[in-house]
Amino acid sequence: MERLDPPHIPNAVARIPGPKRKRAPRHAITRMVEVVRSFSFKLNVGNYESRDFFCSEKAVCPLDKAEEVSVALYQFCKRQVLRDVREYDAERKAILAGELPRPAVHPVAATNARAFEQYQAKNGQEVAK
Repeated sequence: MERLDPPHIPNAVARIPGPKRKRAPRHAITRMVEVVRSFSFKLNVGNYESRDFFCSEKAVCPLDKAEEVSVALYQFCKRQVLRDVREYDAERKAILAGELPRPAVHPVAATNARAFEQYQAKNGQEVAK
């Protein structure tokens, strides 16, 4: 009986080599990442009131392009939000100047206002108009 390697393991089985596996070249493997960027803006409209504007975008890209995609997403969100702020502010100024009609009051808000007026009248308080 002939001795197989390694000699110190009794009854060792000879290993038969299988076909070699081909590996993808290292440069062909690209790691994908998800990039998320957002931009928000708070517009003070007076009397302790503010309007909030927000935009968020995400993209999946190769790791080596992540920084470029990040900057592009941030710039996109910023442009969208600032465009909406300008449109809102122009519309608000036109309403205050009387160039546009005031928006209709929501029915719930009107109901609450009537209920508050009734409460004031019932308790002998002056009803503000």
